[in-house]
Amino acid sequence: MQMLETIVIVEDELIVALDLETTLENLGYHVLAIADTGDLAIEKVAEIQPHLVLMDIRLKGDMDGITAAAEIYTRFNVPVIYLTAYTDENTLNRAKVTSPFGYIVKPFNERELHSTIEITLYKHRMEKQLKEKSQWLATVLKSIGDGVITNNLNAEITFMNPIAETLTGWQQEEALGKASTEIFKIVDEANHHPIESPVIEAMAKGEIMKLPEDTLLISKNGTEIPIGDSVAPIIDDQKNVIGAVLVFWDMTEQHKVREQLSYQAFHDALTGLPNRLLFIDRLTQAIERLKRHPDTRFAVLFLDLDRFKLVNDSLGHPIGDQLLIAIAARLEGCLRTSDTIARLGGDEFAILLEDIQDVSDACRAAERILQELSVPFNLDAQQVFTTVSIGIVLGSSHHDQVEDLLRNADIAMYRAKALGKSRYEVFDAIMHAQAKTLLQLE
Repeated sequence: MQMLETIVIVEDELIVALDLETTLENLGYHVLAIADTGDLAIEKVAEIQPHLVLMDIRLKGDMDGITAAAEIYTRFNVPVIYLTAYTDENTLNRAKVTSPFGYIVKPFNERELHSTIEITLYKHRMEKQLKEKSQWLATVLKSIGDGVITNNLNAEITFMNPIAETLTGWQQEEALGKASTEIFKIVDEANHHPIESPVIEAMAKGEIMKLPEDTLLISKNGTEIPIGDSVAPIIDDQKNVIGAVLVFWDMTEQHKVREQLSYQAFHDALTGLPNRLLFIDRLTQAIERLKRHPDTRFAVLFLDLDRFKLVNDSLGHPIGDQLLIAIAARLEGCLRTSDTIARLGGDEFAILLEDIQDVSDACRAAERILQELSVPFNLDAQQVFTTVSIGIVLGSSHHDQVEDLLRNADIAMYRAKALGKSRYEVFDAIMHAQAKTLLQLE
């Protein structure tokens, strides 16, 4: 059963009010109350919450209908239709300020009365629904975890949610009306060159745009925040672009995870040194530089601990791990920051020395390493002695393969072990020939 629309009549003449009540009841409405003063009208509306108030402008008491209507609509959101015999401009101007939903001029015409009421009730329902949707949308925009900025056709800010305020450092009140490029400053992470505004581009093309990867947002205080975003044009019913909405999010945590994964992929988990993959990459770059600049020099040192298995077997693997960590720290301490020190696996280390003059620089580095590692290590209240054998190969235009360099440095290292350990040897062609002869003999 359809619920009847309820109405409160506010009229200072009782006979007029009763006649109006009869007419409304005949039209299918339900009159809940009749009031003849503004105060009583407000009281009745507060009590019964009707769908509509028919308000005479002239009332008994100190409050007229215009004042009462303003308070009713403001406090209770109940639509008001004015009943009046007064159509002078001054009265109508006062009434307009209260946002009335219509006017009915006395004496009443039943058809006019019915149509005005139906239009008012429909208009109020639509406004209420629109307001509820707007409130719902505003709540959603304020509560989501992404920053949201809307822009008009001139790419000026028209709205910012709290996340957008936090990320940009701008409050909505101070950002409204400003150019989007002033509030949403973005640059390329690699070179810090400004990136063209995606808002302007999205409106110009009429399609959704995305930022390139590795984009930084420069906040108001200069903080750099890695972000991702998408920008969609706002299109009206006539397919015209009237603005754009920018949605963006903080990617700091994603960057940290990516950097962590990259670090783990290219570094040794035990010592924190570069691993074989990263060492090979650095060595490949050194080879390419040598091809472009033949006057440059680099050397590869291949290190293998002497009698490391004895440490593991006698003191246990935990002590062996501590020894590897301590050796890594000493190697870093006796070489340049530009040198690459890597753990290739087990007790094998490799060092890339760049920008050297000749092989004598590599030999001096090897001597420093031998001297540094000759000092005993204090591990878990025990003194541990160890030595290292080092093979050295000098980069040249003849060695254009990473595998060749590592193989030759490995050959030189084994020559050092064969000659008594705790020493270094520099690779030469004779070593390679001897290794091939030994292989053929075996």
